[in-house]
Parts: sequence; C-alpha cells; structure tokens
Amino acid sequence: MHPIRFRRYFGVFFLFSVVACSSKDRPVPQKGVVTLDGKPLAGYTVTFASTQDMRPAWGTTDEEGRFELTTYNPGDGALRGEYKVVLTSPTAFGPQKGGPKLPDAKSSQKVRPIHVNYQSVQKTPLTRVVPAPEGEIVLQLNKSGS
Repeated sequence: MHPIRFRRYFGVFFLFSVVACSSKDRPVPQKGVVTLDGKPLAGYTVTFASTQDMRPAWGTTDEEGRFELTTYNPGDGALRGEYKVVLTSPTAFGPQKGGPKLPDAKSSQKVRPIHVNYQSVQKTPLTRVVPAPEGEIVLQLNKSGS
C-alpha cells in the first residue's frame, strides 16, 4: 500500500475511533422527579448504579422531588446504559455540599421514610435506561416497596 494512502486511511480510522469512544464516555444530561404515593419526595440522594459496570451517577431531590444527575461534573448527566436506581436518606450521610437545599425543621415538607427495597441495589425494583426514552425520568415509589 502506498504510504500516503496508508496515512490517510489510518487518519480516518483514528478519527472515527476517537469520535465513537468519546461520545460513549460522555454523560447525557438527565433530569427526573421522585414521588412517594403521589407526593414529591424531598431530600433524598438518587443513585443510578450501572448494570454494565460503568461509573454511577447521582442527584439529590429538591422540595418538588426533582433531581439532576451528575457523573463527573455537577449536572452533566449519566453515561448511556442501563441502571438500577437506589435512594438514600439524607440523614445517612448529611447534606451534600453545593446540592439542592434540603428540607429543614421549618419546611412544610419533611423527609419521609421509604421502604428498604428502594435503599438496596440488590432489592430495588427500580431500573432505568439513560437516555430515558420518555425524556424526564419519573420514579413513582410506594409504601410497599414494589
């Protein structure tokens, strides 16, 4: 093969390889909302644990139950793939620096307990794909944990 042709083909192959790999490794912006028995669930950390051995993503619910996922930088989203979703009480680790304001004692909305199934990656019934086909991810929890 002619050296110039080889360099051209190698250059094109390298460029496609870089583009293909970099888009797979870039988070996709993803927002969502969590409710418990139809009411917003405030003050919880929502963790997306990959079923494909990728980096997890997380966000914290605000007073309206809304969250925005983070993988590397605040609000950058989650890597494309399938996830198990786990929720953690804010009392487990304390408030997150720079995260949404959590409900306080004077707030009209207190942190409500959730079923233990939602707190375990082995037991959680919640699974989602990123990017979500429906756009915003809606997590509807109930007292029974199913």
